[in-house]
Amino acid sequence: MSSSLNSEHVIFNRTVNDMADTEYYHNKGQSDAADGDYDPPHGLAESLLTWGSDAMHDQIEENEAYDIGYYHTRGQLDQTSDDYDPPSGDNCRAAYDVGWEAAKDA
Repeated sequence: MSSSLNSEHVIFNRTVNDMADTEYYHNKGQSDAADGDYDPPHGLAESLLTWGSDAMHDQIEENEAYDIGYYHTRGQLDQTSDDYDPPSGDNCRAAYDVGWEAAKDA
């Protein structure tokens, strides 16, 4: 019974840590966009050299969090210059559009 509790505790901690990582990369994406930089946490070469589905999954999630933060802020910045230039990709486009609309309403 105690091993079951330990397993649940580890899973819970991993989830909390994963959320903190994705929030960090989301915020980094926003900051980079404001600075005019695009520097995702994991490049293609790193992803190709990563072994294990958990590690690959983490890298994908972290890059997605970064992109969503980046394109949300880019949408806001583009709205201020009235230059609608959304990215491709559903999640990035949605984040861009939300940023665009938020800046329009501000």
